[in-house]
Amino acid sequence: MKTMQKGFTLIELMIVIAIIGILAAVAIPQYQSYIARSEVQTSLGSVRGGITAIDDYVSRFGRLPGSTADLEAHNGTDLAAAAYTTGKVFTVAYNLATPAITVTFTTEAPALLHDGSNAGTYTLTGCGEYTVLGRAAAVTAGSWATACTAAFTAGTVSPLEWGLTASSNLDMEYEPQL
Repeated sequence: MKTMQKGFTLIELMIVIAIIGILAAVAIPQYQSYIARSEVQTSLGSVRGGITAIDDYVSRFGRLPGSTADLEAHNGTDLAAAAYTTGKVFTVAYNLATPAITVTFTTEAPALLHDGSNAGTYTLTGCGEYTVLGRAAAVTAGSWATACTAAFTAGTVSPLEWGLTASSNLDMEYEPQL
C-alpha cells in the first residue's frame, strides 16, 4: 500500500524560492522607478500653483511681477513660504525676473533623483513662445531641450509658455511631463 506524501520536497521549495527571487529582482527596480517618477510629478503639481499665479499676473497687468511680494499681494499665493518644501523631498525656488522656477530634490528624495552629493534639479522657464529642439547629442542630462523663440514682451496679456530647460540633470525617464 502506498503512503500519501505529506509536505513539499526540497526541489519544489527551491523552485518556489527561485520564482519569488526572479519576481523580486524585476519588481523592486520598477517600484523604485515608479516612486521617483511620482515624486517628480508631485513637485510639478506644487509648481503649477506658481505657474498659474504668474500667468494670472501677466494676463492682468501685462508685465512680469517685480517680486514675490507683488505676486502674493495680487492673488494670495504664498510662494516664498517654506511650505513649498514637501517632506524635505524637494524645494522650489522662483526667479521672477526670468521668469524661471527651479525644483531641487534633496537627499531625502529617492536615490534615482540624486547621486548622494549632487541634487537632481529641473528648471521651468516662462517665455513668449517655445520651440522644441529635440534631444541634442551633447546633452547627457535633460531630454527635450527647448528654445525661447519669442521672449516675453511687456504689455502682452497672453499667458506665458512654460518649457523645461536643458539645465535639468535628471535622467530623461524622470523629467516632468508638462
